[in-house]
Amino acid sequence: EVIRQRINSLVQELKTAKNKFASEIALEAIGRESLSQLAPLLNSPDQMTRLSTAVCMINLGSDIGLQVLRETALDTSSPYRINSLGIIAAAASRNDAAALARRLLRDNDFNVQLAAYEHLRKMDDIAITRKLIARNFYLEQIVQTSPRAIFAARSGQPRIALFGAPIRCKENIFIQSGDGNITINAPPGQTYVSIMRKHPKRPNVVIQIQSSYELGDIITKLCEEPLKEKGEGPAGLNVSYGEMIALLQQMCEKGAIDAKFHAGPLPKFAANFKK
Repeated sequence: EVIRQRINSLVQELKTAKNKFASEIALEAIGRESLSQLAPLLNSPDQMTRLSTAVCMINLGSDIGLQVLRETALDTSSPYRINSLGIIAAAASRNDAAALARRLLRDNDFNVQLAAYEHLRKMDDIAITRKLIARNFYLEQIVQTSPRAIFAARSGQPRIALFGAPIRCKENIFIQSGDGNITINAPPGQTYVSIMRKHPKRPNVVIQIQSSYELGDIITKLCEEPLKEKGEGPAGLNVSYGEMIALLQQMCEKGAIDAKFHAGPLPKFAANFKK
């Protein structure tokens, strides 16, 4: 009886309190005895009450609230979409989480796309293909996205993600790095992209290789290490990760790629130093 009264009191707090976290945690601590009294709150007209109830129930091992979280994640007018996706990814089954995240890869809000991509990466989901470039960074390609976008991480593990892959460059492009050492060129009618780089120690020497118009191929050719064996042409031009990010941003801004460029946040210490 005491437990039942306590549950009633906490459910009422969950329904009316502005800060619902304390009552949510207390109900989870009591356990599954709370579920029957929580369920009616899933129909509350208040969105935060519905969400808090769904979170509480899913943490108690009930999937009854899963639909509320799924609907919130798909609701383009809700400010709690990314939070709802995160809760499902953390507490629901892998199949439920992956199915929702794959669907959100096609969302029009890039922040939602990015959150879906990050969760799918952690699941090692087949929606993302991954290739290690020059033992330095990962090139990741995601097919099921629109509109196309490019994301470059600036903290944590270095990685470039191509949303809407395969992404092709347009014809008739000319891109050059800020110092003039790297050039990406494809005159009208040329069936391949010319990639050139001045030798870092011998500026009079220019190394040139060819690539297809596919962006993943261009990134690979630019950043892979040259082959060590004599008598064979270079596999790549050994362009650094930072230089590659700058080139991608320039390619997007100049219209060489029909995609929007997004750079990830700086590491906290770097952001604070910049301020």
